[in-house]
Amino acid sequence: MSARKPSGSTTEGVGGRRICSICVNEDYLSNQIESDGSEGRCFYCELDGRTISVDELAIQVATVISDPYIVAGPESEGSRPVIEIIRDLATADANAAEDVRRVLAVRCCSGDYAGLAEGDFDPDIRYRKHVYAREYGERWALFEGSLKTQSRYFNRDAESILEDIFQGLHGRRTKHERPIVVPAGPGTEYAELFRARVFESRREFVQALKQPDMGIGPPPSNLASAGRMNAAGISVFYGATDERVALAEVRPPGGSRVLVGRFEVVKRLKLLDLEAFDLVADPRGSPFDEDHVMQLKRTAFLRGLSRRISRPVMPHDELSDYLPTQAAADFLASSLDPSLDGVIYPSVQAGGSRRTAFQRLAKLGELTRIPPSPANVVLFHKVASVEPCLAKGAEVDVLSDKLFDFLNDDYLDKFPGFADCDEEPTYRVVEKAKNAVAPSPQPDAALRLSSLCVHCIKAMKFETSSNPVHRSREETATKARKRGR
Repeated sequence: MSARKPSGSTTEGVGGRRICSICVNEDYLSNQIESDGSEGRCFYCELDGRTISVDELAIQVATVISDPYIVAGPESEGSRPVIEIIRDLATADANAAEDVRRVLAVRCCSGDYAGLAEGDFDPDIRYRKHVYAREYGERWALFEGSLKTQSRYFNRDAESILEDIFQGLHGRRTKHERPIVVPAGPGTEYAELFRARVFESRREFVQALKQPDMGIGPPPSNLASAGRMNAAGISVFYGATDERVALAEVRPPGGSRVLVGRFEVVKRLKLLDLEAFDLVADPRGSPFDEDHVMQLKRTAFLRGLSRRISRPVMPHDELSDYLPTQAAADFLASSLDPSLDGVIYPSVQAGGSRRTAFQRLAKLGELTRIPPSPANVVLFHKVASVEPCLAKGAEVDVLSDKLFDFLNDDYLDKFPGFADCDEEPTYRVVEKAKNAVAPSPQPDAALRLSSLCVHCIKAMKFETSSNPVHRSREETATKARKRGR
C-alpha cells in the first residue's frame, strides 16, 4: 500500500504548529504519523508524541481534495462546507481544522497547488465528492483501439486491462448490499429465460416446432454468427428475462412469425449483473492511500460500464464495435477466477432499462431485490446447451386448428409462406414414439424448454425523440457588395 507523501513545508506562523497522531482522527494518516512523524509537543492537546506540522497536514488534505472532491454550490446534492470536509478527512479538533483551512487558503492564493485556485478554501466554499474515472476510461479506450487496430488474438495488453478492471468482482456489492454476481437457476430471480427466433418461411417454422431445442435454441458452432458477446463460430445462448424483451431483440419484420420459447434454468449458474454496476458501493479505505484512490476510480468507471457494453451498434459497425465486448465476455467466461456463466445487460431494443427502477428503489432503501426485467441475458458457450426434446426415431406431425390440415411436405410445397390472418391459429405438435428411444441426458445442459408461443407480427412500434431542423440562408459579404453595386 503506497501513501501520498507530503512534499515541502513551511514552519512560519500557523503552518509551523505541530499536531499529533491522536488529534488526527483519520486512521491511515494517524498511523502514518506514528510511523514517520517527529517527536514533539502537540499545539492542540499539549501532549508529547509523534507529530507533523499543520503545513504538512494541509498538503495531505489538499492532495485529497484536489482529486475525489469538486467545488459545488449550496443547492448541489451532497455538498458540504469545506471546514466539515477537513474535519472529516483529517482532524475533529475545530481549531486544528480551521488552521488547516487558513494554510490552504494562503497556499492556493500563491498558486502552490496544481488543480486548486484562489478562493477554493474560503470559509464559505463548499465541496462534494466526485471521483473522476479518467484513467480507466483512457485504459478502456486503449483496450478498444488495441483490439480493433493491433491484435485480436493473444493480446496481452487487452488481457491486462481486463484483469485490472474486473479484479475483486465476486466480492463487489451495491450500496444496498446486493451482489454484483447473482445466482440463476431453480429458486432464484432468474429461474427461467426467454428466447425468440424470426421465421419468414413456413417450412423452417414447422421444423422448429418439431424440434424446438434445435430450432430456437443456440445454433451449432458452424452456424453461429458473431454477436455482441460472442465471436463467429462460438455458440452462446442469447435470451431475455421476459417475452417482450425477447421479441424486441430479434427485430422481426411485419408479416413474419416469431417463436418464443420459455426455458427453465436447470443448473445453478453465476451471472454478472452489469446494470447493478450503476450502484456499486465504494470500497472502504483511506482517501490518503493512493491504492484506495485508484480503487475508487475503478469503481467510478464500473458505474458506467453497462452503458459502454450495451450501447447501440449500427449494423455496418458490428464487426469492429463488437470486438471489445466479445473479448470481455471471453475473459469473464474463462480467465476470471472463479469464472462466470453469463452476463445480464440492459436491452436497448426494448426501449429502456432497469436504471430508473434502480434509482427509485435506491431512494426508498429497497434495493435488495432488483426487478429482473427488462434485460438481456447471455449464457456463455460452456453452459449454452438445451436438453433434447425429441426422442430418437420418433415421427412428428404438426397440426393447425385454423388451417384444418397437417402441415406436411405437400402442404408446405403448396403454401411456402404465411397467409395474412386476423388471428393466429393454435398449433399442435404430436410426437409418435412407438419405437423411439428417449433423448439422451446431457449433463452439461443448463436449459430445458418448458413452453412455446407463436407471435404473428402485424406492426412495430418505435420510441423516438424528436427535434426540429432549422434552415436559413445567409449571403456572404462579397455577394452583398456586388449586389449593392
